[in-house]
Amino acid sequence: MSQSFLPLCRPAVDEQDIQSVVDVLRSGWITTGPKNAELESKISQHTGAPHSVALSSATAGMHLVLLAMGIGPGDEVITPSLTWVSTVNMITLVGAKPVFVDVDADTLMTDAAKIEPLITDKTKLIIPVHYAGAALDLDPIYALGEKYNIPVIEDAAHALGTEYKGQPIGHRGSCLFSTHAIKNVTTAEGGIFTTHDAELADKVRRLKFHGLGVDAFDRETQGRAPQAEVVEPGFKYNMPDICAVLALGRWIVSMTSPPNAPSLHSLTALGLSQSKVLRHLVWLLTITNTAGT
Repeated sequence: MSQSFLPLCRPAVDEQDIQSVVDVLRSGWITTGPKNAELESKISQHTGAPHSVALSSATAGMHLVLLAMGIGPGDEVITPSLTWVSTVNMITLVGAKPVFVDVDADTLMTDAAKIEPLITDKTKLIIPVHYAGAALDLDPIYALGEKYNIPVIEDAAHALGTEYKGQPIGHRGSCLFSTHAIKNVTTAEGGIFTTHDAELADKVRRLKFHGLGVDAFDRETQGRAPQAEVVEPGFKYNMPDICAVLALGRWIVSMTSPPNAPSLHSLTALGLSQSKVLRHLVWLLTITNTAGT
């Protein structure tokens, strides 16, 4: 089979990106440091979420969020059947039960009407999934969460830069973004958690780095004491600067689209279903890759 036919995604790494990584290597601070902090700041500026936490992966973020929210044995978490396995893995690994909700054949995403019949007294969390750069219909899902007093965490792995009703995903609630190699903004491996809940953000930030009250860069720049206070058992899910700096370069490219460039959202707004748009995009890529052969 040809390795060049219809690649899923080639990371757009240029010489400037390579030089940025070299600069970090030469800086002496290659793990979580100033580039990490800069990335978190840019994500907060873009989304409007006051709290952003860079992580080793979105999967790591899902694990920490579930733990921080106290999700565990006996609990049910509703999430779409069309998703990546990491979400279901993390739900299962904390001892909870994943409850699968179907998706719409046209949007490839779920909605409040499909979620509501699955809610029981054991439902402790709803994790809807944005798909292929298009946004869920969030208002009814959040209204459903408020109605039953069930929190919503958006699986926004595909949705960094996506908008819903003129506002960026992350403008409300809590979201998990992926910056894996196939995403439009990449750190090679990584993820970012955004939230408007300060307590939840502090908990995730602490759990990502051994349960310490502050990490090494925070202690270095802020002079925090004590130097290593372990507040609770934690993990090693931090993002190193040699990864974070890649996203800073890709951020400029991905978040500055050419004027009048059609987006998946704009095409679906014209009346085309998302699945139909995706099929047309695959067809266009196919004939482009096979032209002249």
